[in-house]
Amino acid sequence: MITNTLDNNTLSNNKTIAFITTNLSSKLSRDIWAGILEVSNNEGINCICYAGDFLLPESNPRKNRVENLIYTFMPDRLIDGIIVYGGDIVRHFSSYDLQLFCMQYKPTPLVNIGIALPEIPCIISNDYSGMYKLTEHLIYIHKFKKIALITGPENHREANERYRAYCDALKRNGISVNDELIYRGTFSEDTARKTIKKSV
Repeated sequence: MITNTLDNNTLSNNKTIAFITTNLSSKLSRDIWAGILEVSNNEGINCICYAGDFLLPESNPRKNRVENLIYTFMPDRLIDGIIVYGGDIVRHFSSYDLQLFCMQYKPTPLVNIGIALPEIPCIISNDYSGMYKLTEHLIYIHKFKKIALITGPENHREANERYRAYCDALKRNGISVNDELIYRGTFSEDTARKTIKKSV
């Protein structure tokens, strides 16, 4: 658990927001946390980061691993609002599972990042547009035709949107999709490095 540096008197008198994410191992998680800290410090709001690990399905024997116990240590009386980075913590989960995870914190106001959920306010990135433009940039500007892709976890919304955009951009420019250039990833920098080393 990580907090901002407001003093004890401020902690007892001001609103407190919780940020639920993985262990801040990814740059995007760290960037989101840095942005939350900047705004909360400017507004005099307390901020607590509950950094566990990504959730696992019921069938996985490590589902209740100790790293994720921190998600249950959130006292209702101290938390006024919650920001969940759902796009990261549910790499192996469905959107339905993420919704159940978020619903456990009701009635505390909650916003989710990364995956659209019914009845829960969400912030969604345009993964399709970004990946499409990136792929076309490599084709038009750099004249590349053999473009590899490291995807994300299977059945992950953001990963699926990026894969669809990658395929559409190639096809629109007369380039066949080569399955040998597509590698399964996990959204981790370490996995990406290992995949690149194996493929070159």
